[in-house]
Amino acid sequence: MQQQPLWKRCFRDPRTSAGVFPLLLLCAASFFLWRNWGRFGDIQIDFGRELYIAWRLSQGEALYRDLAYFNGPLSPYINGLAMFLAGANLTTLLACNIAVLGIASVLLWRLIRRMASPACASVALYFFLATSAFNAALEIDNYNWVTPYSHELTHGLLLLFIGLTLVLRFAQRPSPVRGFWCGLVVGAGLLTKPETALGITAGVGIGLFLAMARAPEVRGNAGKALAATGLGALLPPVVALAALSLSMPASEALAGMCAMWKMTANASISRLPFYQRVTGMDAPVQNALAAGVAFLLHLGLAAYCASLGLLASRMPPPWLRALFPPVFLCATYALLSPAQKTSLFLALPRAWPFLLPMFLAYLCVRALARKTPYDAALVATAALCAAASALTLKIFLNPNLLHYGALLLVPAALVFIVAAVRDFPGLFPSAAAGHGAAAAAMAFCLVLPWPLLRFSDANLRKQNVRVAGPLGTMQAGQRGPVMAQTLAFLRREAKPDDTVAVLPEGAMLNFLGGYANATPYSTLMPPEWLQYGKDHILAAFRAHPPTWIILLHRVTAEYGYGFFGKGYARELAQFLAEHYEERAVIGARPMTDDRFGACVYRRTAQAPGATRAADAPPAQ
Repeated sequence: MQQQPLWKRCFRDPRTSAGVFPLLLLCAASFFLWRNWGRFGDIQIDFGRELYIAWRLSQGEALYRDLAYFNGPLSPYINGLAMFLAGANLTTLLACNIAVLGIASVLLWRLIRRMASPACASVALYFFLATSAFNAALEIDNYNWVTPYSHELTHGLLLLFIGLTLVLRFAQRPSPVRGFWCGLVVGAGLLTKPETALGITAGVGIGLFLAMARAPEVRGNAGKALAATGLGALLPPVVALAALSLSMPASEALAGMCAMWKMTANASISRLPFYQRVTGMDAPVQNALAAGVAFLLHLGLAAYCASLGLLASRMPPPWLRALFPPVFLCATYALLSPAQKTSLFLALPRAWPFLLPMFLAYLCVRALARKTPYDAALVATAALCAAASALTLKIFLNPNLLHYGALLLVPAALVFIVAAVRDFPGLFPSAAAGHGAAAAAMAFCLVLPWPLLRFSDANLRKQNVRVAGPLGTMQAGQRGPVMAQTLAFLRREAKPDDTVAVLPEGAMLNFLGGYANATPYSTLMPPEWLQYGKDHILAAFRAHPPTWIILLHRVTAEYGYGFFGKGYARELAQFLAEHYEERAVIGARPMTDDRFGACVYRRTAQAPGATRAADAPPAQ
């Protein structure tokens, strides 16, 4: 018998389509990545700190002792190990991040396929790649998996996908060993940052609870499984504390590991205008009303998809029943203006923090109902929904897929895609109508990210200024010329063993140029100034003054403060004026108006520590 063409087998054979469609998506993602290689990442903000911390760890420095850091130790040491093994350069960390993205994509697709279907998994993978993996829609394009503003989020989401996969296996056949592995993921999540730690704990915890409550294989072994899970959760923090204690007192190591929780509970930081706007508490009533409008939009979209499914179910040709809902929905979407498409993309996620708890309650009721058969996939879906609900707490009243939500809303998007494809069709009287409605919903998930893809591509095209140093090369936008000229100045004037501090933010100059900071503080924005305290910061600069200090323009009004040295950190600015001399102004003079520039200062001979033989960080 003659074998059918591949394109026919893709649609008729589920096993073939299960492999071909994800492969096509990954090829498209690889092309997009290759086309924009070197353009991802902000040249000044956040990502430079991630690179610098990893580089210094690869050189033997210790987190919390030599490097001030307010998150858990897992991600910095993973990145530092990568640089230690493969070389300290930008390409190493980018390759590591792409590997994390690839593993997360495979786990995501396999997980959603088991929860729903291969078609649903393919749509979910597409939505993830389009909205999160390569998100560069904002000028500060650090909200993606290639150059994340915080590796704790990407590593934490990877741990979440691993944990949900383990929860699914535990739900299929509970055992203490599988419970131990689930606990191990929870313990590792506690070493990332609060939002991911909470999401992983909530997701794995709800999944294990539902599995222990309903799985017939438990039969009195719930206590052993629970004890094994607790043991697994304790192991990573204990091992991390013991490892850090080899290079510092245990109390100092413990304080460093708990710093992220202290920062979360610090009211002076959480009340900053920036974080109030992130959570939506700057305008709670308006944001709550916007969430209500988004809820109505969800109802309208569900009704529209349902009407398309019901209409298609009355059409006699099977091919027309299959094609009419998605094609008609895409045609309707094409009639919208670009502004309407963008508004729809930004508005819909606003309802997710309110819809997720309701859907979680529904899933838990179904999973615990004794009248329905036990379903491990349903348990895993509830676990995913619980994790998604926990991750939205940071942006509860202001969720969107452009900023923090590009990473925090990934599980929430997966939940609604699964609900649209697996649960939505069950509301219809006929299977044909349900399948048509699900096809329309999948088509909507395919077209919804188009505005973001357009914005990302346009923004990446603007990154055309080459900024190169010994440890890597990046493409930058408007700030690129100043950054490139500052690096060139340092290469001309600074000695190889000179130390450099970039204030208030700009550790990318340290990393690309290969210049260590003599103090533990790679960034001194208002949150860091409040977290570490001016006394500790000033003491560090007096004890180990850097050879060079670069004032790099950075607007801090979003935090409710004026410029560095004027609105805050005046004492450090006074120290700079007393012990350093100005050597160059590149671009506009920083901290005066909206124009970008840098001011380079050299330590004077009368400065404290100027007679030391070397400007190195504290001895290890």
